[in-house]
Amino acid sequence: MPGLCRREKLSKRTAAPLVRIQIPLGTDIRRAAMIPGRVMTRLVNQIREAEKEKKDLPVWAIVLIVFACILGSPVILGLACGALGLIIGVFTAVLATVFGIGLAAVICFIVAVALAIAGFGILIPHPFEGIGLLGGGFICGALGILFMLLTVLLVT
Repeated sequence: MPGLCRREKLSKRTAAPLVRIQIPLGTDIRRAAMIPGRVMTRLVNQIREAEKEKKDLPVWAIVLIVFACILGSPVILGLACGALGLIIGVFTAVLATVFGIGLAAVICFIVAVALAIAGFGILIPHPFEGIGLLGGGFICGALGILFMLLTVLLVT
């Protein structure tokens, strides 16, 4: 609600804070400056009641709070650091699992290519060993595809 703010200071005896009075825009300032006495008296009474209700803590309570903070800080800091370590550990474990499965996919593809090359190289002189190497290459390629799919599923 846009408005023009005027601040009126109360007497220095009461040491009360400044009172903010909202005056809508378009209001004549001379008319707004004449605040009825009842409104001002009500504001002063409300401020005085709020000051009476405000109570400070006794000294023994402040000392007790300080000692509790000093004696309880190792436990609180230990629990906080333990919780932080647990969160970081879980995050790192998930990240390492995804990275490990992705690395297994890459390694399976590399081994599949190496076995296929070796199988084709040895296929003519030793056909059974060559077919065995080619079959192992196909199996490693299939495992690589499965690891790659698992990595994609874990990430998304």
